[in-house]
Amino acid sequence: MDFAVKFGLYFLGVLTSVLLIPTIEKKKAETHRKESIKEVFIELEDIHFELAEDLAANFNFLLNLRAEPELAGSGEIPIPMPKKINSEVLADLYKKSALLLTSPQRLEIKRIPSNLSQIEHHSELFLKEFTENGSYCVASMKNTIKLSCFLLHKLNFLLEHRERFNFAKDLTSNKAVFPVLISLGFTAEQIAISRIEESRFDNVKVKF
Repeated sequence: MDFAVKFGLYFLGVLTSVLLIPTIEKKKAETHRKESIKEVFIELEDIHFELAEDLAANFNFLLNLRAEPELAGSGEIPIPMPKKINSEVLADLYKKSALLLTSPQRLEIKRIPSNLSQIEHHSELFLKEFTENGSYCVASMKNTIKLSCFLLHKLNFLLEHRERFNFAKDLTSNKAVFPVLISLGFTAEQIAISRIEESRFDNVKVKF
């Protein structure tokens, strides 16, 4: 009788374990995904911080270029160096949390690495024009700034509207420029002086 009871208890324990393991593993996986989502937004905050710093440096350069044409012409305005913002960590975290993200969130997060590559590309074009031809390529600098504003605007929305994010489809880099630069502490007067919103631009030749 004792043997039958022990065997029954053992069999019940095994059966219970078999039935509970999938539930436990499912809860573990869900917990890991939720933790990954938190890490995704922490990484987005880091990218936002780095991009905002680079954007401010680039816009200050353009502002000085417009406000101090004599210094610009003599090559005395230090140029901001291209910076690479690493998005590999974000890509890894995204894979772990994609199932708990909304469709609009997934679409925007997946675009971030290519957005950063575009910004870096225009920044490198600016440096190349300066080092090889001795001129400030205003077009490349403006593209760097506008694309940075556009991405920063999207990052703002992702961070501020985590539960109900749905990005405006009609927003362009031109429309993002003013509100983003204002949010970084620049004034409407400075934005006007920079002429960042104009469609026409000419390179500034440097006389060494």
